[in-house]
Amino acid sequence: MHNSYFTRIINGLSVTSIVLFLVACGGDGDGGGGSSTGSLSVGVTDAPVTEDVAVCIHFTGITLHHSDGDLVQIPYDPSTYTDATDCINNRPSENPQSENNAVSLGALQGELSVSLMKSEEVKSGRYNWIRLDVNESLSYVVDSSGQHVLDCPSCSGDKSALKLNRGITVPAGGEADVMIDINLAKSLNKKASGTYKLRPTLRLVDLTETGHIAGTVDGSLVPAMISETDTGCNVYVYSGHGITPDDYHASDGILTSTKVMYDPDSMYYVYTAAYLLTDASADPTPYTVALSCDIDDPEVDQDNDSSTPAEDDVIFTDGVVEGTGQEVNVSTGQTVTVHFPPES
Repeated sequence: MHNSYFTRIINGLSVTSIVLFLVACGGDGDGGGGSSTGSLSVGVTDAPVTEDVAVCIHFTGITLHHSDGDLVQIPYDPSTYTDATDCINNRPSENPQSENNAVSLGALQGELSVSLMKSEEVKSGRYNWIRLDVNESLSYVVDSSGQHVLDCPSCSGDKSALKLNRGITVPAGGEADVMIDINLAKSLNKKASGTYKLRPTLRLVDLTETGHIAGTVDGSLVPAMISETDTGCNVYVYSGHGITPDDYHASDGILTSTKVMYDPDSMYYVYTAAYLLTDASADPTPYTVALSCDIDDPEVDQDNDSSTPAEDDVIFTDGVVEGTGQEVNVSTGQTVTVHFPPES
């Protein structure tokens, strides 16, 4: 019964990737090695917090550090800025391919993403790191009680707020497409004062080296709905096999997580874990996925080993057995289907 829905979602992933990150063969490589250029596109997505929170990040530009020592700074034109006060209402699903400097994180679920830079001509070669420059004063958080200050100590001045030390190679006369996943579940913490603190946890992937995991969750595993479409459940993705699922506080192995949403068209509870890095030397690449419908506080070790767990424990399941996940292998350019519980 899942076939028609997943034909649609898998096709949708392919189309979305093309629309979001289509780039022109940039650059005017002169062949002499002195001033060759290439084309670079940068997108952003996020792994959600387990509570209903939206985070507006106001980006001011992108900085790259070339292996030859040059610092390449690409500032945004202030005249094209998105209205930061309306950031939360600027839904990426309505116009995902438009460039956007004020991004509502928490809304970028599954394969949804926003382009921060498209087909920008830059010097070709190896870049040692990339940094997303942020205006902290125009960034904020909205939860059920209203709007709150976003405290991001590393976002101020010359500090490297959203910096990734994983390198990027831009080929001469060619193109590079990368996606940055901002893991809100690990990064965002609410303080006693009511403000939120952002300690960025990021991952960067080359879109030519990614695959996806998507599936459905049986309604019997969803205890209660947060909204008409948000189940309050999340699917966690861990690198490798032989993994015992654990919460964000206790596990360094959680790569990302994604919300389980109710799709009124198909009437299924669905999820998509997109942009998973695939290793060309170990293709397909091993991952483990597990389902949880509990609130996961990254500041607290919510141990799930007890046979009579406390109310705040995070319980994981493969859909049948608690404390276990499902092992899956992901290949480049493919979407692997994994249901909870697993199909026999």
